[in-house]
Amino acid sequence: MKPIRQSMRAAGFVMAGCVLLALSGCGGNIPGNVSPDLTQASSIREKLDAGGGGGGVEVADPTGWATLAGRFTLDGDPPSPTEIIATGADKNYCESGGALYDRSLQVDSATRGVQSVVLFLKSRIPKEKESLWINPEITFPEPAVIDQKLCLFTSSVFTMHTSQSLVIKNSDARPHNTNIDGGPNLQIASNSETTVASLKATGVPTRISCAIHPWMASHLLVQKQPYFAATAKDGTFTIDKIPAGVELEFMIWQPAANVLSDKYVASAKLDGKDVKISNGKVKVNVAPGATANLDVTLSASAFQ
Repeated sequence: MKPIRQSMRAAGFVMAGCVLLALSGCGGNIPGNVSPDLTQASSIREKLDAGGGGGGVEVADPTGWATLAGRFTLDGDPPSPTEIIATGADKNYCESGGALYDRSLQVDSATRGVQSVVLFLKSRIPKEKESLWINPEITFPEPAVIDQKLCLFTSSVFTMHTSQSLVIKNSDARPHNTNIDGGPNLQIASNSETTVASLKATGVPTRISCAIHPWMASHLLVQKQPYFAATAKDGTFTIDKIPAGVELEFMIWQPAANVLSDKYVASAKLDGKDVKISNGKVKVNVAPGATANLDVTLSASAFQ
């Protein structure tokens, strides 16, 4: 399907180019009473962007449900984490539990598993066929939770679905300012919490910060579709009930690398066979009822 869509998109660019040439006088003698139909051009462009096109190309329907699971590991010793020097009036409190360290790359010493790698579906789900693409049995715990302890967020990345509310906790005896880029910017009193009823979906994880303690940083991924996960302490992940029998493209993101560019990938295998991860994207096609295993080894030197 992709080559057809690309051809349609290219045709759109050619059409647009012809209009520009005509307007600039490069297309020959154009009568003065001829002008482009901008409304029609906009309509064509919207159809191309949505994959609708004039050809009526249909996206294949899933043939069931499957599971994508796997593990992210590091191929060597991780770089020493950067120590954070607390400042301001809360310095002594923030460092009362010991030195603070950057958590953007967390590697389990026993398994070399990489924590907080995020995978989320990038393939477009046809709106008119959501019932075929989104398993009705998928649910999310209510609410999603962000917490902060000793002047650090408890995770370097949090994930949630747009159907969830979000509780922002402050487990510290000091106030915090929780600022989600593109979202709420809230003052959270010590040992308290506040609830955000809903948040809009984010294309990639967005930054969370605290103006009171400027070294505090984390990220939040909010998705409207239900196919996403963050790796656990040992680097493992599972995404259940994904559409089966169709090609799906997943984006991979990690706090220290952001979108996982090619230099961070030492090797990647899908069910034991080499698979390409390009610009943070990987494609899978899992048979109904099956579990596909994606095992990715990240390059320690890329994080140096």
